[in-house]
Amino acid sequence: MSEFPILDLAEYFEAVASKKAELATKVDLICQETGFLAVTGHGVPKATIDAVWAATRAFFAQAAAEKQTVAALDGAPYGYLGPGTEALAKSRGQDTPFDLKESFNGGPANTPSGMTDSVALAFCYAPTPWPATPGFQKAWQDYY
Repeated sequence: MSEFPILDLAEYFEAVASKKAELATKVDLICQETGFLAVTGHGVPKATIDAVWAATRAFFAQAAAEKQTVAALDGAPYGYLGPGTEALAKSRGQDTPFDLKESFNGGPANTPSGMTDSVALAFCYAPTPWPATPGFQKAWQDYY
């Protein structure tokens, strides 16, 4: 088994421009080849990470009907996606069954000042449908 790719952001933050470009190229290659990597040296406090994990576990432990109350609408980037709603291998041209995973995607809390791109405003900065799970929205926004 090959080693799981790890990116140390501390290395990036301390690097000169040419080294930053080299690291960016490395991340681009990882994303194209596997689509997964672990990030260290990010500076996010452990308490923040623990809180978002706890909130996430509480959300996914709920009944499917409760999770569906914040389902991503057709074409929307944010919200809950249940099993059988995505087939990510199709993005690589492979005809496969739908994925068995479930996920929740959330976006930025704020739109950058001066943002006028209508496509970005409608997609990247679309509102996130937050679940009623206690502490979920705060934990995710703190982590984000």
